[in-house]
Amino acid sequence: IQELQRTPDSISSHMSDPRILQAMGVLMGVNIQTPDTMGDAFGAASSASWATPKAPEPPPRPPEPEVELTEEEKTAKAKKDKADAHKAKGNTAYKAKSFDEAVGHYEAAIAELPEEMTYYNNLAAVFFEQKKYDECIAKCKEGIEVGRSARADYKIVAKAFARVGNAYKAMDKLAEAKRAYEDSLMEDRTEDVEKKLKLLQKELKKRETEAHVDP
Repeated sequence: IQELQRTPDSISSHMSDPRILQAMGVLMGVNIQTPDTMGDAFGAASSASWATPKAPEPPPRPPEPEVELTEEEKTAKAKKDKADAHKAKGNTAYKAKSFDEAVGHYEAAIAELPEEMTYYNNLAAVFFEQKKYDECIAKCKEGIEVGRSARADYKIVAKAFARVGNAYKAMDKLAEAKRAYEDSLMEDRTEDVEKKLKLLQKELKKRETEAHVDP
């Protein structure tokens, strides 16, 4: 240390001396580990003192108290559960292309909970697959009225309008299909319906042009 005081530039020749490293560590307030101190009691204590303390784990949250339902709420929940059970069976039958069975389950769901628009949409989807387009359109429109009254999600309403458009298009009633697609986009803008509307507008323009051609 006295030599370093006399010639500070000679520090590089003393860096291999662990005593010098420890002295510098004390002066700078840091723990400089050296081969001599690694693993001894002083080194273990020093490293422990520099370790970041772990944050205490929060105490476990008490379980949420169960909310006691009123008799009216219990009745409503029972009806919803029963209607959803019919809907689930209807979905299974629909995927298996057992359309008549699916119709029965969806109609049972509507009878159980007539203010739920989703069941009307599901039933309309079956009618569309059966090519019963008039029934599909009627059921969609009925569902839209129900949805308006119950303030259903606008996306569900938009889906019903889009299915009306699909049914009209399948019947080659393009003007009606165009209006239905536009109504759907007023509720919720989706890329699929926008694409269908553009293709339909192009087809309508083409037919209009062809109608003016004199053979």
